[in-house]
Amino acid sequence: METILASNVTSKGQVTIPAKVRKELGIDQGTVIGFQPWKDGAYLIRPLEQDPLDALKGFLHYTGPTVSLDDMDEAIAQAALGRNEA
Repeated sequence: METILASNVTSKGQVTIPAKVRKELGIDQGTVIGFQPWKDGAYLIRPLEQDPLDALKGFLHYTGPTVSLDDMDEAIAQAALGRNEA
């Protein structure tokens, strides 16, 4: 029989997942964990697959001034007109 790995629950309901479990399940910082009701009142706890696009969040950083939707529409319209004239 394998040893049961234990962890304490904090006052905020947080639990540290033991390093061995994180490594075996491929859990890294930011991994979303699912809790699925199981047999006899137990829960199946496992990492959930994430949308690959989630990894791109925050990848591009825009540091310019804020632009309104109207300004964007105007710029697109002007660019479209410019292409049609060529």
